[in-house]
Amino acid sequence: MKAQVLTISIPNYGCDKSCPFCVSKMTGCIPPDTAMMKRNVPKVKTVARAARVGSVLLTGKGEPCRNMASVREFVFSFRDFPVELQTNGRVLDADPDMLAVLSDLGLDVLAVSVNSLGELQGFRGLFGRVRKLGLTSRATVNLTPEAMTDSFVDYVHYAGLCSVDQLSFRTITVPSGTDPADPRAVWIRENVVLDTVRNWMAGMSFELKAQGRVVRRLPYGAVLYDYRGLSVTHFDYCIQDSHGEDDVRSLIFQEDGHLYTTWNSRASRLF
Repeated sequence: MKAQVLTISIPNYGCDKSCPFCVSKMTGCIPPDTAMMKRNVPKVKTVARAARVGSVLLTGKGEPCRNMASVREFVFSFRDFPVELQTNGRVLDADPDMLAVLSDLGLDVLAVSVNSLGELQGFRGLFGRVRKLGLTSRATVNLTPEAMTDSFVDYVHYAGLCSVDQLSFRTITVPSGTDPADPRAVWIRENVVLDTVRNWMAGMSFELKAQGRVVRRLPYGAVLYDYRGLSVTHFDYCIQDSHGEDDVRSLIFQEDGHLYTTWNSRASRLF
């Protein structure tokens, strides 16, 4: 089996943001077992290397930085890999010193998820600290109705002002197998208009093809562009909920201490 990324789900201490489309709440929660996670770290590293994993992503069913002790522990444990932390940014923005601590432990990339251009602008200080530390910053924009009131060019402009290195856009989707009555699924159906998303993406695609150049095509279908020196890409799904037989996007080390290939299927557990 080959995998591009080892994703680690930091044990859930809740979230300080209430996104109505939260994908984590649509894929269910697994009871945490921190002792089992610690026990299995060496085995997970062995499998990751055998699968030729290129990087490690720290994320979670809640906001990972609310459990900073575990974030620090896993950054340090997997420091031999390029390590990325995916966060809503609030905890690190409020604690300027913590980012330097994570950098010293081995963090390489900070990815901040935002729901609008205003949110991106609000993290200008945080992104600036990322650059001063020599780390790589990414702003991941969830294409909410509010986010799409501003154009792709606006995002590029403010990404430059905010010292962002990479800009990604994510279409909000409902994972397969989700109960249609789930409040998050209902919100997505009622608020995410596919024609609006397609039109917004068409404008972005026009700009990228006219002013950018393809840097590489990623194995799971996304295309990475260089647009005026900024790394830009788009994902048409939020999570991995299926994959090919021998080639997966992520190995997923969930908070029960077991390794999976799919977020929302216990049947995908490897060990």
